[in-house]
Amino acid sequence: LDPIAVEIKAGQTPTFDVSAAFESLEATMRTAAAPARSLELRIVYGGERSVVVDGAHYLSWNEVDRVVWA
Repeated sequence: LDPIAVEIKAGQTPTFDVSAAFESLEATMRTAAAPARSLELRIVYGGERSVVVDGAHYLSWNEVDRVVWA
């Protein structure tokens, strides 16, 4: 399985930018001894609807239980 990186935000308005932490993690994983094929980015936030922007999944807090995490 490929890894899933998760960031949790308290706000109701997503900022639609991949954080520096994700960028750093992606760079580290690309240079790892056994790099993952891909890294899925998920941001859980306080808003009402889930969207995908630039490959990152912005998940509404009230839809977290409907997402496959493995």
